[in-house]
Amino acid sequence: GRREYLRGRFHAQDGKLYAELHGRQFSHMMNSFANSNCLIIFPAEKTIIKEGEEVQIQLLPWTAL
Repeated sequence: GRREYLRGRFHAQDGKLYAELHGRQFSHMMNSFANSNCLIIFPAEKTIIKEGEEVQIQLLPWTAL
């Protein structure tokens, strides 16, 4: 496999950060990109990420903390 970067949104709750996929992931779906605040990094060695599993994210430049 290869490393993937998926459009997502993160939020803070109870002192923790949570991220979830945002919108459809097709390359022509720019609306989901414009409304995202992070990229979720999907490692090359993974085939699935389970709900609640820790992931790495990359904040997008327009994200306010």
